Amino acid sequence: MPRPIGTLAATSRYIRSFRKLPRPIQDRLISRERLFKRDSTDPRLRTHKLTGPLKSLWSWSVDYEYRVLFEYLGPDSVLLHDVGTHSIYR
Repeated sequence: MPRPIGTLAATSRYIRSFRKLPRPIQDRLISRERLFKRDSTDPRLRTHKLTGPLKSLWSWSVDYEYRVLFEYLGPDSVLLHDVGTHSIYR
């Protein structure tokens, strides 16, 4: 069942990280973000819950290398925490 996102907010860390990304990755991220808003569980995003110290967060894939960390604030509300390579999991 699709899970659309109505409210998408971003932390200042996410915004700073986004601005540091190469332009082609920014463009890809914007495209993936539209897909995420239509259905946050779309298989192309490989959305999954994290474990360990980040167990309150989820992640979805921009491409093979880049990920977005986020948190569900409600059934259709999300807060984007960070974006980057796998190093953001540290």
